[in-house]
Amino acid sequence: MNLHERRPALLLFVSLCMLPVAADAQIFPNESIVDTAVGYPADAVSGDFNNDGAIDLVVIEGSSGNLMGYVYPGAPGLGFGPRVPLDLSQLPAPARLLVGDFVTDGFVDIVVFDTISGATLLFPNLGALTFGPPILGSGSGFTTDAVAADFNGDGALDYLTPLTIAQAGAIRYGDGVGGFSAGPVLPMVGFPRAVTLGDLNGDGAVDLVFGMDAGGGGGFQVRLNDGFGSWPTTTFLGGTQSATSLLPGDYNNDGHLDIAGTTVGFNAVFLALGDGLGGLSVVVNQWVGSEAFGGVSADFNSDGNLDVAVFPSVSEIQLYSGDGLGALTLAETIPTTGAPLQGVAEDLDGDGDYDIATTSIFQGQVGRVAFYENSTLAGGTAFVRGDANVDGTWNLADPIKVLGFLFSSEPLDCESAADANDDEGINLADVVYSLTQLFASGPPFPTPTTCGTDPTSGSLSCAGFAACP
Repeated sequence: MNLHERRPALLLFVSLCMLPVAADAQIFPNESIVDTAVGYPADAVSGDFNNDGAIDLVVIEGSSGNLMGYVYPGAPGLGFGPRVPLDLSQLPAPARLLVGDFVTDGFVDIVVFDTISGATLLFPNLGALTFGPPILGSGSGFTTDAVAADFNGDGALDYLTPLTIAQAGAIRYGDGVGGFSAGPVLPMVGFPRAVTLGDLNGDGAVDLVFGMDAGGGGGFQVRLNDGFGSWPTTTFLGGTQSATSLLPGDYNNDGHLDIAGTTVGFNAVFLALGDGLGGLSVVVNQWVGSEAFGGVSADFNSDGNLDVAVFPSVSEIQLYSGDGLGALTLAETIPTTGAPLQGVAEDLDGDGDYDIATTSIFQGQVGRVAFYENSTLAGGTAFVRGDANVDGTWNLADPIKVLGFLFSSEPLDCESAADANDDEGINLADVVYSLTQLFASGPPFPTPTTCGTDPTSGSLSCAGFAACP
């Protein structure tokens, strides 16, 4: 009995094993693990450290006894290259990162902050992913965040840290060669834990926004720049508590600076709209289910509006789509291996849309670095792995379709979908893999298991997949 004679009998079983396939195309269909040999992750930032035009990633560990940082050079289309280590052993509790040209030589340097003392360790970039001996600097006290700007207008980068225990913000002026000296201290009422900067009132000067801890009443404190290097005007705003990230941008497209972010006080993603005069009004304060230790913002779906990705301390990333009018709506939940704590949003693969890279905690103290490729503008046709007959379901008809291709020269609309085991070939191993998955609780199909592009390079193509919009 040949394949065609067996097919009617086999297809009788199709209705008994219909497994629905999600047809909605995901923006982030795939997770790629970059590194598993990382301690407890503390922070992650991005920058081009070798001036090759590709975005690189920096990650630091914060667990005692394993105080290291790592630079992962970007390799568009391939992920990241081998990591470059940074020795952080001079800091007892590294927690935050800043990047910028602090030694004014055209290269992006790395500054690591110690939480307990606020002390800094500056790694001068020598080019070609090499860094000079780190420069240890004193700090201003316990801190959980930092921002960089030229606050005194001398052409050298400075930095500001919120001093949570001392109830202040402290500026330290950079000398342009890697050193820092004490600058002004901004007293506050309450306990600042996060900070960002931008022009809130349209006067061209850098203003400051502090996210306050719930222990001191929460909310925001806005410090407006007087244009002479001072921030005398203080505005207290409520609406949120214990911000962990502050993400400035124009979220309602009115030309004024707004602030989105995440909190552990309300366990929420929030959006505060700016009025262009220095005021902020919280219009979104949506519970995310657990403590949100961080988040990133970008136009992830390429619709011209800012979106927010939230890291809610569980094994997922929540993507909130902005409508350009001041609303954020949960659009996608991205499964992750481990709980992401910090991350970056950059075009990491060079295809024109914003990807996400994260540091996450996995099984206690083990850290991981992961990359989530944005499929919005990626090349290739969206498909679902294992759905060889492209009908939107996983069933017995799929391995039969592969057998028809192998032994009866039947055409395939999507070769990549028929490659059930993702070995970049179509053969009997794909038939066995599908049957095992369907009937013997075998391993799941490799990604994409919802509509998405192929994360594996190879010769297979996908001319069309009708079940994916």
